Amino acid sequence: AEGAYFMQQATKPQTLAMALMDSPVGAAAWILEKFHGWSDLGAHGDLFQVYSRDQLITNVMTYLVNDAIGTSVWYYRALLEEGGIGLPEGARVEKPIGFANFPGEKLYTPPPRSWAERAYNIVHWSTMEGGGHFAAMERPTAFVADVRAFARKIGY
Repeated sequence: AEGAYFMQQATKPQTLAMALMDSPVGAAAWILEKFHGWSDLGAHGDLFQVYSRDQLITNVMTYLVNDAIGTSVWYYRALLEEGGIGLPEGARVEKPIGFANFPGEKLYTPPPRSWAERAYNIVHWSTMEGGGHFAAMERPTAFVADVRAFARKIGY
């Protein structure tokens, strides 16, 4: 349901990059649409109940003032050309991994822990009360507490 952006960025990145770099209003619309669609807005559905206007405009401006919007779009083309999604069959990451499951995530369905543990050394698994794709901005206190809990488990 939310995959069209990926296909646009992966198949026509230069067209999109030029349009977004040329139009600050277009870039804001593109980015804010993602915040609206991918955030855990709760029952109220109001973007401004979750984020301040300053947070949102700062995010948009981060892409615009340093010309990073084009690079951010091309990343998806690189995924198609170079791969990089997932592990090779039978591979396992032995470094300690922490995973926070935010229930408002709309881009993917998190795997069951048992599945993730086959490929990753899961030492910390959290099921959060709320938050979506931009969880660090949506639920900063819960996000930081969870990162700290993971860090303590691995000795930091």
